[in-house]
Amino acid sequence: MQLPWKQFFSKCLLRSGLTNDQDPNIRPTLGRKTVNEFEFLGFYVLVPRDQIDRNVFQEQIGRQNIAEKVCTRIEGYRKEKDDFSYLQAWYRDVFDLLVKRIDLDSWSWETEMDAIAAAKGPAEGKVVREFYGRCLKHNQ
Repeated sequence: MQLPWKQFFSKCLLRSGLTNDQDPNIRPTLGRKTVNEFEFLGFYVLVPRDQIDRNVFQEQIGRQNIAEKVCTRIEGYRKEKDDFSYLQAWYRDVFDLLVKRIDLDSWSWETEMDAIAAAKGPAEGKVVREFYGRCLKHNQ
């Protein structure tokens, strides 16, 4: 079974002129960079402000929770020895460093809509606000 991230990393290696068979010790990277080469890494969840105020997503975007979910997902590949070994190495060499460095937070839709309107103009801001209004109505 070809795992999606193996395809991603393979494409990145091919773009850099390397292939998997040229060097079996090539470590997976994020694009062409290792985790430590990035100046800044972030993952942000856009949610309504009232959900931020109620800490609805605080636990889900915590480092420990994310690491546990990834470990559980990797454990699902235990019976597929090659994939499981690859994923364990990926966790150790890439993900563990990533989860320690990445900035995790939630941002409010309301703040982002204001930023879009300020950067792109009132017409773009109106489109985003209408979309947000439909989302809120649909999710009631």
